Amino acid sequence: MNVSLHSEFGIPIFVQEKRYSFSNKEKEFIFKHPTKLNPSSRNMMSRSRYVLEHKELKKFKKFVEEALKYYTSIVLEFRDSSHFYITESWFNHNKPGTWHHAHWHPNSIISGIYCVEGASTPVILERAEPLFPGFMFNYKKYNKYTCLDRTFHLKEGSFVLFPSSTIHYVPKNNSSKTRTTFSFNTFIKGEVGYEHSQLKL
Repeated sequence: MNVSLHSEFGIPIFVQEKRYSFSNKEKEFIFKHPTKLNPSSRNMMSRSRYVLEHKELKKFKKFVEEALKYYTSIVLEFRDSSHFYITESWFNHNKPGTWHHAHWHPNSIISGIYCVEGASTPVILERAEPLFPGFMFNYKKYNKYTCLDRTFHLKEGSFVLFPSSTIHYVPKNNSSKTRTTFSFNTFIKGEVGYEHSQLKL
C-alpha cells in the first residue's frame, strides 16, 4: 500500500495510491447507474446517495472501509471503542468543461474521494481561516505555512481522505476525457468523549 500523509493548515490529509480493479459488472453499475445534473457545477451525480449499499459494489465497499480504518486507527489513532461507518456514498461524472464548486460536507465527520477514471483529477483543499485574520501580506512566494489552498492531483486509483469540514473543490475539466470519482461521508458509533461529556452512540 502506497500511503502518504500530509498536514495542510493543521488538517490531517491521507492519500493512498492503491488501484481497485473493478470488474465488468461493477463498471456497468457505475457507468450505467442513473444520474442527475448538479446545477451549481454542471457535473452529473448518481441519483442514489447510497451506492455502496448496492450488492454490485459489495467488494468495493470493503476496499473503501479498509482505507477509512487505516485513517481513523493508524493516522488519527481513535480508540477501538469508537467505530466509523459510511453513511452517504455517490459517484460524480465531470465531463469536459464541467467542475465541482467549493463546498464542505455537513452531517459528516470524515469524507473521502476515490478517482475511478480520468487522467488527472485535481482536488483543491482551501484554508478555512487566514493565517493573519484581517491582514493581507505580500510574500516572496507562498509556502506550506502561508498558502491559501493545496492541490492534490488524483490519478486513477488515488484515494484522499480528510475531515468533512474541509472546504474543497474540483476545477474545470479542461481535458477531453470525463473524470469519474467516488465520494463518501461517515459518522461514528460507540463511545465519544470522556467521563463528564461522554456519549454512547
